[in-house]
Amino acid sequence: MSISRREFLRYQLLAGLSLTAGLRLFSPGPLQAATHPDLAAVKGENAPACRAAVELLGGMSRYVRPGHKVVIKPNMSFDSPPERASNTHPEVVRCLALMCREAGAARISVLDNPCARRSSVWKPAA
Repeated sequence: MSISRREFLRYQLLAGLSLTAGLRLFSPGPLQAATHPDLAAVKGENAPACRAAVELLGGMSRYVRPGHKVVIKPNMSFDSPPERASNTHPEVVRCLALMCREAGAARISVLDNPCARRSSVWKPAA
């Protein structure tokens, strides 16, 4: 038995509508608006902007609890200065680590797998 293109499309539309109706029927309830956004965009100097963005997302204590072990995985893969913006700015990494400490993290590790020599990508503060 062959069906026409029009019949095929009609069956697909009916199947999609049936699936949608079924999902709505068995959904746990009406969708509630999120109390915090999933994305924050801010402007300004690195550290204050980092802190403002995390606060918009609900604050670091929303993600880090006292005693947690935290890993920060910045993008610090390339041998280029912070002004080129190809890596996460070191001030942003420092700000995140400080905020994790303020939230009570027991241990904070900063880990990445650089493309260049580690010594040329990450220069520890003196």
